Amino acid sequence: MSRFRNRTDQNAFTLLEVTIVMVMLVGLFAIAWPRMSGVAKRSELRDSALKIKLALNEAREQAIQRGLEVQFVYGLQSNQYQLRQIPSDQEIETSLAASKRDDRSSGFAAGSLPEGFIFLSEAPSINGQQSETDVITFYPDGRGTNHELQIASHNGEMAISVAVRGLTGGVKISSDIQFMSTLDEQELAE
Repeated sequence: MSRFRNRTDQNAFTLLEVTIVMVMLVGLFAIAWPRMSGVAKRSELRDSALKIKLALNEAREQAIQRGLEVQFVYGLQSNQYQLRQIPSDQEIETSLAASKRDDRSSGFAAGSLPEGFIFLSEAPSINGQQSETDVITFYPDGRGTNHELQIASHNGEMAISVAVRGLTGGVKISSDIQFMSTLDEQELAE
């Protein structure tokens, strides 16, 4: 036998085999991508709801610690919110005498939802007009106003509810995410 054998039994892939595998992988990725991106959006939505729950709990804690009403004010159809303190009547009289202004609240913290998410409210419109902001108030004894708000994706594709229980001031995030078809059915029922 010669030192140099003809190697016809080499273990290798042909260009055609590699191309077929690549096409199959691209096809699988194309099928899986919408599901993967939906999971990411749902995760971002839940993270946004958790951020708001923490801000609401902070407002409740500040009301208890300061002994004053604290409000969580959020803009409807926006992603902005603010925590503000409602001063006592004595503090209002002192500040009016000192500065001659009638500002009944002072903001001490502000924040926003991540890009692509907005606040919606379950509150009914007053005199046929919807307010630009909505308010959740926490009291020094730990109670809050009964309130439910929704955090929705900017395109309205999905939303999650965050509720404040008035008697306890507790905050709860709904366990399920509502999708566009569910939201449309609820609006039609009302």
